[in-house]
This record gives sequence, C-alpha cells and structure tokens, in this order.
Amino acid sequence: MQQAALAGAGKPKFDLLLFLCMTVAALLLSYFGQAQNRAVDQFPIPSFTKQTQFYLQRTTDANTIMYDLNFQNGVLNEKEPIKPYWIRYTEKGAKKNLSSIQNHYAFGIKSTKIRDGQFKLRFAGYEKVPLYLKQLSNGTYQTSVQLDGEEMVLQRLYIHIEPGGTFWSPNIGYIEFKGKETASGKLVQKRIHPKS
Repeated sequence: MQQAALAGAGKPKFDLLLFLCMTVAALLLSYFGQAQNRAVDQFPIPSFTKQTQFYLQRTTDANTIMYDLNFQNGVLNEKEPIKPYWIRYTEKGAKKNLSSIQNHYAFGIKSTKIRDGQFKLRFAGYEKVPLYLKQLSNGTYQTSVQLDGEEMVLQRLYIHIEPGGTFWSPNIGYIEFKGKETASGKLVQKRIHPKS
C-alpha cells in the first residue's frame, strides 16, 4: 500500500517533466524553422539588369546564380536564350561562370524553342517543372512558371537542402518559387517538395 502511494506521488513529477520536455521540443522546432526562414531573408538580393530574368539561392551559402538573357549583337541566342552565372558573395561578389558539371547536371538550362519569341526552359538537374520564356509586345522578355494552376512571373528560386544527401544527389527538402502572379500582380511564394 505504501509502495502504491509512493508510485502515485511520482506521477505528477513525471507528468510535469514530460510536459516541460514537450514544450522545449516544440519551442526548438519553432525556433529552427524561423531561423531557416531568417537565413533566406538575410541572403543578399542581387541587382537586376535589363537582361536579368530571375536568380537562384540555396541553403548552402549566399552565393547566387543569376539567369540573364543571352544576347549576341543585340539578338537573342535562340539555342541558348538564358545564360546562368555566379555572383560569389563569399568571394567579394565576384562574377564567375558555372563549372561544366554545374551547367550540365545541376543549374544549367536546357531550352526548346516553341515558336518565335517563346521557349520552354528546364533545369539540367530537375526537369519536372518547366519554365517559359516569352517575348512581350513591348519587346522585353519574362520567365514564368505554372504552379497549382496559377502562373507567376519568376523572380527568385530558393532550394532548401537538408542533411543526408550527396554531391550528386542532394537531399532537397523543398524548392520555393517567388514572383508576381500574372492574374493579380501580387507577390506570391509557392513551394514544391521534390520527394513527394
């Protein structure tokens, strides 16, 4: 009887300890989720030129890949309409070409001409979501993407890389697309989860 009373006396302490552990775990998860969002928000925002279509950033570091129109002598190169290059913020903002491996297996763009002034674009490393480059009536170009049945003019891509992957097969948690919704002009963000 005395043992049962002692066991019952320890239960409120155990419940309190369990509650405290769960509260701390929830706070830590919330903090790390906010820290990841803050990290993205603290990345530098590159300057756009008349040729810039969008840029790409990753969890890895602040280095940014710019995707610019590829004009030669004032004419868009139809075989390679978009030219990606690095802004290496970790190297004082130096501009550098993508390596051959980066270009052919990860961040490079494969393009297909649909008709005059329109191209379907796909990333070398992830072809499931096509982008569309088109010339507008005023002669400028814009790159758009369709997600969840809605079109947005793309401004930024962010790739969230989680631990556990390899160089050739990174563990991508999600890809975030940010841009202006064509129907409303509102700034929107949408995420896709490549694993699902």
